[in-house]
Amino acid sequence: MIYDVIELNLSSKGLTELPDLSIYPNLRKLYCYQNNLTKIDNLPNGLEFLECANNLITNLDNLPSSLKELYCCNNQLTKLDNLPNGLRILKCPLNRIIELDCLPCNLEILDCSYPLTGFEFLKKSKTVIRIAVKN
Repeated sequence: MIYDVIELNLSSKGLTELPDLSIYPNLRKLYCYQNNLTKIDNLPNGLEFLECANNLITNLDNLPSSLKELYCCNNQLTKLDNLPNGLRILKCPLNRIIELDCLPCNLEILDCSYPLTGFEFLKKSKTVIRIAVKN
């Protein structure tokens, strides 16, 4: 069965994995914060917003190319590679990330934890309008 759902809130449900999201082909916003997720796989192709904060996620690979906003605060991430080119907002504080390379050129807001290296892109980019680096 296919459901015509565009926003889904699975937060604070004690989940260790996400259910099959393929039944939501029109899903644009997914909230799955405050669970026990260690990975997030098989996200719908049209997803534009993902809030997966306060989990145990170690890797965020294979994000949909349509993603524009990613809120992945307070997880166990050590790197964020292969971010979608159209990503505009990235909020990733309280992780174990020590370097951010190859950030999307359309990124407008970056909020992350200190210490970080890899901010050389700022010298070349005029698209990032607000950056918050927290101690």
